[in-house]
Amino acid sequence: MVRIAGGFFLSAGLFSLFSVPAEFSSFYAFTKGGLFQFEGFGFGSLLFAFIFVNTMLYAALAAICIPIGIGNIKLTYWGYRISRIITIAVIVIGVASTICIGLSFRLLDSFRVPQYIMLIMISLTALVVFPYLILRFYNNQKTKQIFNSSRNMYFENQSEQKIAVILLNLVWVMFFAVMILLKGAFPFLGRFIFETEGTYILSSVIFTLLVLNYLYYRNVRFTKYALLIFYAFIILSVVVTFLVVPLMDFINMLGLPAYEMSEMASLLTIVSGINPGFFFAALIVIQTLFLLRETNCTKFQTVNI
Repeated sequence: MVRIAGGFFLSAGLFSLFSVPAEFSSFYAFTKGGLFQFEGFGFGSLLFAFIFVNTMLYAALAAICIPIGIGNIKLTYWGYRISRIITIAVIVIGVASTICIGLSFRLLDSFRVPQYIMLIMISLTALVVFPYLILRFYNNQKTKQIFNSSRNMYFENQSEQKIAVILLNLVWVMFFAVMILLKGAFPFLGRFIFETEGTYILSSVIFTLLVLNYLYYRNVRFTKYALLIFYAFIILSVVVTFLVVPLMDFINMLGLPAYEMSEMASLLTIVSGINPGFFFAALIVIQTLFLLRETNCTKFQTVNI
């Protein structure tokens, strides 16, 4: 059953890998001369960002599913570890998403109470309960015994909480990358910094987070505290801003093309009912708890970068 699951993940990963360059062809359909062209499409429009997000998701699925598939088919210990770590990361995102939906009461303007409750239950079931059952399966001693128990790789000796923190940091990298496409909007202390200045700040934040991620993986001295400072910065910038500024107000600040605003009016109304500040807050709190509980970082060891 593990190998069958591995084959499924490998197939999904290979399909996603194929879809990364193929998804870029969507741009041609909306540009001048394309089947769905409209005035204003381009860098800064919602559909432009949406296509880019799809491309990043395909790339992320390929990067995740292919190693999981190979690891499960070959029954390697690193395959066992990465399967558990990815599942833990999905549960964390699921908990944050469920909290966000549960606290976004403005969704009641678009959904009835039973539909609102059903939305919460779907998020809880798909992103928390189901991944938890998968985690329980991998926790089973009989499952663990079928994997090769060799631990001679640096990755295999890292704690699961540490790798989960690193993966969740990459979620933030993807978020900041998408914000570059949305007029370079950088959230800071209840307001947004746009265009060139915002893009430079977003680029600096992405660069800093990627460097910290690598140094943290290599157990470089004091990186844990640097990440805690960075998380505090995220709270002051992203969390505070999206808790204070309604999502619809942010969308209006983008100055989207008239076509997008009219054709996507109903969808934007629903989306604007969600307060992403709750999601970001829950996510960064869980990451901070993981970081503080990560035992491997309590004894610092300087390593060669």
